[in-house]
This record gives sequence, C-alpha cells and structure tokens, in this order.
Amino acid sequence: MAGTISNLGLTFSGAESNLSAETIEKLKEADKTAMLKPTERNLEKVFSQQEDLKELKKHIGNLENKASHFSDELNYLKRSTRSFGEGGSVKVNDGVDPQSGSIHVNHTAKQSIVESRGFEKLSTVINNTDENMLLKFKADGKTVEVDITPNMTLEDLKYAINDASEGKVIASALNTGGDDPFKLIIKSTQTGEKQKIEIIDDHENAFDLNLSVIQEASDANFVYNGVNITRETNTIDDLYMGVTVQLEKDNADINFEVTRDLEGMTESMQEFVDAYNESMKFIDEITGYDAESGESGSFQGDFRVNNIQSSLNQELFKYVDEQNMTDFGLDLTKEGDLLLDQAQFSAKMNEDPDAMQKFFLGGTEITPSTYTSKVIGVEYVANSTNVNGKQINNFIEQPLSQDLTIPKGSIKINDVELGEVTLLASNSPSQNAQVLMSAINAASDESYVTASLTGSGRQIHLTDESGERFTIKSSDGWAERVGLSSGTYVGKVEEKVGIFANIDSFFERLNDGSNATLSLLDTNLTSSEDRLTDELQRTLDRINAKYETMATQFAAYNSIISGYESSFKSVQMQIEAMANAK
Repeated sequence: MAGTISNLGLTFSGAESNLSAETIEKLKEADKTAMLKPTERNLEKVFSQQEDLKELKKHIGNLENKASHFSDELNYLKRSTRSFGEGGSVKVNDGVDPQSGSIHVNHTAKQSIVESRGFEKLSTVINNTDENMLLKFKADGKTVEVDITPNMTLEDLKYAINDASEGKVIASALNTGGDDPFKLIIKSTQTGEKQKIEIIDDHENAFDLNLSVIQEASDANFVYNGVNITRETNTIDDLYMGVTVQLEKDNADINFEVTRDLEGMTESMQEFVDAYNESMKFIDEITGYDAESGESGSFQGDFRVNNIQSSLNQELFKYVDEQNMTDFGLDLTKEGDLLLDQAQFSAKMNEDPDAMQKFFLGGTEITPSTYTSKVIGVEYVANSTNVNGKQINNFIEQPLSQDLTIPKGSIKINDVELGEVTLLASNSPSQNAQVLMSAINAASDESYVTASLTGSGRQIHLTDESGERFTIKSSDGWAERVGLSSGTYVGKVEEKVGIFANIDSFFERLNDGSNATLSLLDTNLTSSEDRLTDELQRTLDRINAKYETMATQFAAYNSIISGYESSFKSVQMQIEAMANAK
C-alpha cells in the first residue's frame, strides 16, 4: 500500500490553507469505506463458506464411511461356527454357505511310535565293537540307513537318525524310569498307515535296538453325514470348500452349525444413524436463519447444500421389492432426525439374512431359460380340417407305428449336435422321454442346457440356469416329429441395485471426483476468492492512484498560494511604507 500523504512531501505554509495532508487522508479513508467494504464483506463470506465446506466434507465423509459398511459384500460373507461334542472342532472360512453337519469319529489318524530297550544313561556306548553296524528301517515308504560307528553313544544315535531320515521321523531319548531308564523313541512326523516304521533286518551287521511298537500308525476313519470316510490326517479340509475339521478323539461325535455372522450389524446401523443426524444438524446450521440473532448461515439459500438431505432421503427410503427401510426399523421424525428401532432391525435382519443382503446390497436375479416339450415317443401326424370355411393345419398325436431313429446332428441345441437317438415303438412315452433326455444331457457340457422329465414323465423340460437364451434347431422337421419345437427360448438376467449401493452412488455424485457437487462448490468458492481478491486490489490501486494525484495537485496549489502570499506581503510592505512616508 502507498504511503500516507504527508510522506509525499506535501506541506503548507499558509495558516489559513485547507489543503492539508490530514484532509487528503480523511478523504481517502472515506473512499476506502465506500468502495472496499462491500467487496471485503463478500470476501469474508467466501472465507466463511470455505471453512464450513471443509467441515461439511468431514461430516459427509464420515457418513459415507458408515454407509459403506452395508454396501461392502465382505460384511455379508462373515461366518460364525458352533461345534459340539468331544470328537474335535470345526472352523470355516468367510463365504461358506450356511449349513449344519454331524461327524462320528471312529478313530483318529495316528503316528507310528517305536521304542528301544533301556540304557543306563545318554552317554552309554551302544556299539562296543570295532566294526561299523547298520540300523535300517522304512518310514513313509522311504528306507533310512543309519551307520552305528564304534563307540557311538545313545545320544549320538539320536542325532544320527534325525539327520538320516530327512524329516520322516523324529528320534528322541527319554528318561522313562527304572534301572535302565533311557530309551530311544522313534516317531513318524506324519499320521496315517503309510507312515508305519518297519525295521529291516536283511544284512549281517544289523544293529539290534530291540525296538517295540508302542503305537501303530493308522488312518483316520469317520462318518460324515452318513458317509464313511478315511483320511491319512486328522486335519480334514476337503469335505467341503472352506470347512476344516480337526479330529481329536476316538469314538466321539462332532456336531456343527455354520451361520452368518451378523454380530455388529445393528451397531453399525446405529453408527450410520448417528452420523446422519450429526451431518444434517450441521447442514441446518449453515443453511438456516436465526430469527432471534438475525444471523444467517453461510450457505443460506444455496440449493446445492440445501438439497443434500432431501436427496439422500430419497435414496434411503426407496422401495426395493415392495419394502423399504421402515421395515427395518428406520424412520424420520418431524424435525428430520433419523431414528432406529434396534429390536425391529435385529429381528428383520435375522428373519431372512439373504433377503436383507439383497435389499441392502443388491445382486443378480436370474430367471432360467426354459422350454417344455410335447409328449415324447409318439407320432405327430399332420392333419388338415376345414372350420367355417378356413383350412386349419395341426398335428395329431398317435402311438409310434414303428421304431423312430433320429439321425445324428438332425437336432441341435445351442448349435450342439445331439447324437443318434432311437425311440422304440414298444416303449411307453415315458421310456422314450428318458432316452431323449439322456441324449440331451450328454451334450449339456457344451450346450449348457439340461433336460429333466416333467411330473407325468411323458414330457421333457429343458433349462438353462444362466438365464441366457438357448435355441432348438432341426433339419427335416426332426425336432417336431419327436415332440420338440424349433425356436429360441429366453430367460431373464436382472441386476438388482440395493439401497446402500444406491447411497454409495449418491455419495460419489456428491463428494468424489472433480465433477462432484461439493467439489464443484469448492472450485466455485476458490474462483470467487480469487476474483474478489483481485477486485479488492484493483479498487485499492485506483484509490491510491487517485490520492497520489490529488497530493501532487495540492502540492502545486500550495506552491501557487505560497507565491501569492509572498507577492501579497511584498505589496503590503510597499503600502505600509508609503503610508508611513506620509
């Protein structure tokens, strides 16, 4: 900012002169008040809006985060497991289908364990000869050879076995008590019959430890949902994907139940409700008007902020499959607060978790493509009749007069050829329907269309579970001759968007990305700040320039006035001199 007028060197010698620096400063301040204050007030409002917008974004971000819990599929895949019985335990991964099961453990899988004769101490020498001896045994189908060198101790042997077995067995020396307490224990690292430890004594220098079996290797045997099953291990993870059973006790039972883990859903919904109310209270503050104080919120009258609550409520209380959030215990008060009946929410959620997931999250609804044939294994004879002067063509059903062989490729389903099919005249329609059904199902891996018999057993029902259209084509009318109809049959694949999936989209439009509502509002406020700041500076520059010019002019006027004063004093002195001379 330019200096004050007095700094420009403007001085006045005349006592009566009004062309003072103080006068110019007063005029300048008056102009500033008149010309700068409106822009400054507008700029202050922009600053206030920017601060409120930052706070609004925090509220909206928190609300979006709470809502995202219900649009995240992972939260619907959580599972909890309860197991009962002493036979073992069951663990499941998230996403496993809810189910229940029972297991009877006949016997668990066991390791092979053998022990040696007793020795006085670990340092007892086991080979007192001058020759190398050999301990040879088989474990897990692998032959293990251990050199017993002269003067080898019991402890040395333990380490030698572990080194030679490459992890197939574990050898240890235990103090079992008695006169010769230390015994060598050799145990297979894995369970199952294949892990049996067998001593091989087929050579002259065989070393004899007097090994005896203290536990036979065995496979696990159990009954799962009525089916007898054998496994090499007690950890069973191949019965059902994502389910791991740990067998622990012989002749015992395990009963288990896998359910959806809905714990925390009610709490998460209450958190969403609380975040909603906090956000809407803040919006009311920045868009409202206080009649008592006469103060307005920084965004009063701004439709972009004013419409947030009504737009969100439209998404929140939409109907999906004839129900909305009020069925889950959510409601709005007259004041606009969101309330949650936790008991109603919990009851509705547990009543049908799949329906809740579909309502909140959405998903794909498939109506299979289907077709039902006419009766199979009869002849359809063309018949023409005259009805009221009109020729009507149709087919009459008659028993097969002879065997009917359908050539290979004469009927195609989704362009996949059916093999040769023979329908026998001696068969009933149900029997012939089974023959044709088998031919269709033989091609189902390629056509994706499966066949089943209807309730009467005389017709075939074709289904494509994916909902995609399928076609029946034939040459020389073979499809029609056996009771099928050429054509295209269409199901339906429909994407259902859940309530919170819609709300996610709402928040994206509102808060995410450069074209989102709040992002554009932020951009507009920044532009307004820049424009008002520039306008303020330009106005100030004009005022400074104006009064710098005025100061220069006043200085010139002062010089002229000083000249006049000097001239007047000179004339006055002459007049006084003349008067005195008389």
